[in-house]
Amino acid sequence: MLKKIVRHITEGNLYQGLEVHTQESQESYALLNMRYNKEELHPLDSVIGKTLEELLPHIEKSAPVLVTFNSAQVLKKHIVADTNNNPERLLNQAFPNLELDNFYYQVTQAGSNAIVSISKKVAIDGYLAQLKERGIVPIQIALGLSHMDVLANYVEGTLMGSNFEVHYQRGNLVAFKAKTNTAAQEVEIGNLALLPTQLLCFAQIVAYLNSKPKSSNLQLINGQLGDTFKNARIFDFGIKGALGLFLVVLLGNFLIFNHYHTANQQLESSLPNVDLQDLTLKQLQQRVTSKEERLQLIAKSKNSRTSLYFDKLAMDIPSSVQLQAMHFQPLRFPVRKDKPIELQEHSLQIAGITNDKNTFTLWADHLEMQDWIRRVDILDYEYVSNSSASFTLNLMLNEAE
Repeated sequence: MLKKIVRHITEGNLYQGLEVHTQESQESYALLNMRYNKEELHPLDSVIGKTLEELLPHIEKSAPVLVTFNSAQVLKKHIVADTNNNPERLLNQAFPNLELDNFYYQVTQAGSNAIVSISKKVAIDGYLAQLKERGIVPIQIALGLSHMDVLANYVEGTLMGSNFEVHYQRGNLVAFKAKTNTAAQEVEIGNLALLPTQLLCFAQIVAYLNSKPKSSNLQLINGQLGDTFKNARIFDFGIKGALGLFLVVLLGNFLIFNHYHTANQQLESSLPNVDLQDLTLKQLQQRVTSKEERLQLIAKSKNSRTSLYFDKLAMDIPSSVQLQAMHFQPLRFPVRKDKPIELQEHSLQIAGITNDKNTFTLWADHLEMQDWIRRVDILDYEYVSNSSASFTLNLMLNEAE
């Protein structure tokens, strides 16, 4: 039950598959929207376009988008290999002397059959940049036909895709070949009728929901994309929840105020003389003065604890991490005209550069174990060069109200 609640908050129940493929020497896009309900997938709609702009009105940016790159920029090769071969050996067998620093790869292996898909990192990064410019942050990316093996239990024989043809035998994907023209005839997958341009999108959504990772070097970038998307969902969910809570509290305060205001009027009308009214006023003034003194003490304590947090943070910074900025209770939003200034209370936001990812990870884990820190959120982690990356962390502090 808890897992379903977390998934609803971080992902929702709408999943969108986007395939980028080449058809007749021209790049095309196919979108499939599906709703996940009661452990079942239900197709909603699908769109095909020659440009990404044609699909934008049909993409819900707050719902997960799973992108499969199957264009001419992606090379695919079927090989027959020993079942004990590891992914690196299969990759080298399919594409000898490949410079892995410049390529992304994914390997799908079923028995003695394997499909190896590769693409230059600059090409995939270019696609992701185009999506980001349009406000789309995928939750996962995949290459070629890497996820088509998940349909092996539902299909026997040949299946036509957007620009390919795959063959299944005895529950395994055993062969594929490129096709320039494919029929628009629907195919039956379980109890669903899908078009060829929907197959890759459907396969990736099924693989994602079933948590079937592939052997590849996409884990890091997929992890970053997934965290970015989920953090944005949680932030949006939190803002809406906080707004709803604020309205409820505001309504409650109004009702309470109205109740006590009416009671106070009745009390005032029943006061026997002016002396009693004066006594009540003095008591209220004493309470206000007492609360003001308590607020001043709390404010002084806050400033003192801020310096303490900065000192503690500085004591544990590794040499490979260079801090560039620290903000205590940063702004939730930029200052806007005629809008209240909102702070992220009980939080400390730090930003900087690291040249050692492992040390940075250990440092972040070490921070999360500190008794004065409740949670560490990685808001941003982006490579600025081959040896360094910029980061932004948000530390949620353990502070008494």
